[in-house]
Amino acid sequence: VSITFEGDAEGSLIRDFNFMNYNKNAIILNDISDITVSNNNITVIFNERSSQDSAIFVSGVGDNNIISNNNIYVNSKNDYAYGISISSYNPYNYRFNREFSKGYEIINNNIIIISKNMAEAIFSDTLVESDIISNKINIISDGCGYGIACVDVIGRPYGWNISGNEIIIHSKEMAYLIEIHMSDNMVIENNYLYSQSNASYGVATHMSNNISINNNNINIFSSNL
Repeated sequence: VSITFEGDAEGSLIRDFNFMNYNKNAIILNDISDITVSNNNITVIFNERSSQDSAIFVSGVGDNNIISNNNIYVNSKNDYAYGISISSYNPYNYRFNREFSKGYEIINNNIIIISKNMAEAIFSDTLVESDIISNKINIISDGCGYGIACVDVIGRPYGWNISGNEIIIHSKEMAYLIEIHMSDNMVIENNYLYSQSNASYGVATHMSNNISINNNNINIFSSNL
């Protein structure tokens, strides 16, 4: 089953559900603000032909959403697999956002992904002024693994607080524990980062400004690259 919130559902709560999904996103937030997604147990399994790829999928523009204390398990043979994907592309109207979403709190989630291909625990190209705090992430991938990824698609993201997260990645290709791409004014501190992969980046930033990286514990074990 999927639970989808959109339209006039602002202020609603998704709490204490148990999801067991095959080739289907569990929770979808579409153009909605002030939603709390908390204390859910989510298991999703994607095969190589799945048209969906996320445990929690957020599209459109929305502010002040809270995603906290969820247990997320993803097992995927698909090309891409996401724990929490907050995307500027909206597949429901085939358009990209024209503005950012802000004020998100992504806190205390446990995310485990086992994937044959690319796996990303927390991804967004549309968030600003948001907190990603105290999440526990474990990825095992035959492809590339991304713990927390922020990228520029509709404009330069800014104002993320990435603190107190534990990210562990084992991948046969590249591992990016935290990736900041063309972004501004980010704080990355007090994170535990561990990778045993073919090639690894603890914190990777590209064409970014005012990135504060403090007091992180980084343990990298790399093979060929």
